[in-house]
Amino acid sequence: MIGKTREYPKEIMMLEAIVKRFSPEHYKKAVFEKKLYRKLAGYKGEKTLDYYISQIDHSEMLILQDLRIPINDTHFQLDTLIITPYFLLNIDSKYYAGTLTFLPEFNQLIRFHNDIEEVFADPILQARIQASQL
Repeated sequence: MIGKTREYPKEIMMLEAIVKRFSPEHYKKAVFEKKLYRKLAGYKGEKTLDYYISQIDHSEMLILQDLRIPINDTHFQLDTLIITPYFLLNIDSKYYAGTLTFLPEFNQLIRFHNDIEEVFADPILQARIQASQL
């Protein structure tokens, strides 16, 4: 059973509205477009995951999507949590194009795409932190 479904993110709606308001030549428009592009890519990855999860038998599990869980004076976020009588499974989806290199010694993920190198936080470390928080 899917107990909590994913909604279209409010942050994406806000970024879409902001980008529309900038004139094409405004120097800040590219900054917001890049942020919007990243958020849309993340959402697309989550929706792709949702499709595959919808194909499995849900009869003995509870599926919670897009959770925001309070902890102390803050919160943490989980893309998808699957709860069965036997285990909890936290799934954090990513949607990257290009060649990925994991550097656990530096807690980094490096992506090479279209001759551009970008550094991201290590998603494996992120999953370990989320498991600890959960």
